[in-house]
Amino acid sequence: MRKNRWEIPRIRGDGDMMQLSAGPGYADLVGGFLRDRFGLLRGAEKILARKAHCSPRTVENWLRGECAPGGEHLLNLMAECDELAEVILAEVKRRREGAA
Repeated sequence: MRKNRWEIPRIRGDGDMMQLSAGPGYADLVGGFLRDRFGLLRGAEKILARKAHCSPRTVENWLRGECAPGGEHLLNLMAECDELAEVILAEVKRRREGAA
């Protein structure tokens, strides 16, 4: 049986290869926040999709922890949700202190 020539192997995990210190990866951090804050809301996928300017299917993947928002989507979410911005900035500060 011949393999599909377009099939590309996928890397599992959050893709955080250069984590400076032990702690949550990016996908875990953002996905956990979104699940805790919006996961139980009816229509959470549609609400977050409108805020992030993406499809509800994409948000479903974030909430399941399969992937995390890319740069533009993350910026849109941070502009709408101050708590998410605080969580991200706190993680950046923690990693800076761990690198010093």
